[in-house]
Amino acid sequence: YKTEDVTTVITDHICSIPGFYTQSGEVYVNWEINKIKAKVDGKDKFSAYKHSGFVIGGKTLDRGISTFLPNQKYKISKHETSIEPAFDYRLFDYNPKPIPNLIESIDKTFEECIKKLATDSEEYGKVVIPLSGGYDSRIIAYYLKKHLPSEKLLAFTYGKRSNKEAQKSEYVAESLQIPWVFVDYDRKLTSQHNDEFRSFMGSNHRIRSLLHFQDFFAIKH
Repeated sequence: YKTEDVTTVITDHICSIPGFYTQSGEVYVNWEINKIKAKVDGKDKFSAYKHSGFVIGGKTLDRGISTFLPNQKYKISKHETSIEPAFDYRLFDYNPKPIPNLIESIDKTFEECIKKLATDSEEYGKVVIPLSGGYDSRIIAYYLKKHLPSEKLLAFTYGKRSNKEAQKSEYVAESLQIPWVFVDYDRKLTSQHNDEFRSFMGSNHRIRSLLHFQDFFAIKH
């Protein structure tokens, strides 16, 4: 909401639409960060970024630009910016359940979510699973196999063949009878999509964090 002097922005609990604002009171919503034409310099501006790959709080790698955080109400003017919580999280009638009941509830939740995914996927070709060998992707693969035949599924893993993750992924896929593809990350593959990768990195970093770009080349392949 915008008046002549103040722009009011309220973000949801996950900040679904990324946005930025400047010290001069300009507000940029969605991916319009490129319009600010900010440039990241090589100075040691944020030690947190160097060690963790992201900037803490609402800061960005450009001192004149800040980013919106989840669950906040911003009032932005040319002279000042006020920030306060947009809403509170509260638990009502919380009654801890015994562990067996919690496990049953979790299993039921997984079943409902994956069943819906399986039903929604019927109009498409295959459900593709990035299988890392870890618990998260393993659980998803397990429940998908309960609701879809093997020919409707495809799992993939990337990296180097000698990687233990790849070996685990292959074993999991074989155990669940899910077709599995390995994408070898060699110089030939990365060079094929180098220009597109640079464009992807340049337009999505939001000048505050490193992207999770590891899947990029595997998906392009």
